[in-house]
Amino acid sequence: MAATRKAKSRRPAMRRPAARKPAAKKPTVLKAPARRKKAVARKAAPVRFAGVGNDAVLKATGRAWSEWLRLLDRAGAKKMSHKDIALLLSRKFEVPNWWAQMVTVGYEQARGLRSANQNKSGFSANASRTMAVPVADLYDACVDVGFAAKGPGKSSVQISHGKLKSASEALRQKAFWKEALGRLEPLFEPVTELE
Repeated sequence: MAATRKAKSRRPAMRRPAARKPAAKKPTVLKAPARRKKAVARKAAPVRFAGVGNDAVLKATGRAWSEWLRLLDRAGAKKMSHKDIALLLSRKFEVPNWWAQMVTVGYEQARGLRSANQNKSGFSANASRTMAVPVADLYDACVDVGFAAKGPGKSSVQISHGKLKSASEALRQKAFWKEALGRLEPLFEPVTELE
């Protein structure tokens, strides 16, 4: 038995697996949030339809262009005539008549139903400028325009541009108005159809 005991004692002892030490955690590195590019303040282009800015339509009607466009879209204005849109604005929304026309034209332009400078009879051109003078002085300085019948189917227009500073300025203005009136004449020529 002693030999057996010795044999038993010679056997290698079974080792228990060593308890593992928890792995050291890597320190958490906090990343700084990505820097966002500063938003460049861009000034939005002013909203204008029918020559009327957003502030003006808001002040006069109580609604900005974006709200008018949305309201009129919901009301089915895209399929309405100009007159019906203006009546809707005047009657339902109590928009004063002049502003009902302006909002109607603005809506039609915004929705591609009317081009700028377009009216029911075609297109028109106009220009304006605000000047630092009283209206009476401005009136006195303006061009006089006269019209006269010259027989059946004929008439004339005459423009007189006064208060010019020199003879050379008068010649320049005469040439300018002659050329401008020449551009007016083709508007009245009959249109011939191509075959």
